[in-house]
Amino acid sequence: MDGSFRDLRNGTRVAYRARPRDVDTSRGCLTGTVSGAGVFDRYTMETWIPVQADGAPSDAEPTLVRRGTIVEIIDPS
Repeated sequence: MDGSFRDLRNGTRVAYRARPRDVDTSRGCLTGTVSGAGVFDRYTMETWIPVQADGAPSDAEPTLVRRGTIVEIIDPS
């Protein structure tokens, strides 16, 4: 991951690698919108990013996604 991923802020569209437990992993990647500030977990040494997955109900809790699994910031244009 390079420095371009430092700009993950609320409203940023991202693509991230699907986990095996996700319903449809045949696509390999899922997309969604960052819905808050990242949280650093000192025990796992991971930064977790809250992401509202595309197609999820608007009142659903965001999914915490490891920063390392985010593969692309999607251009809004």
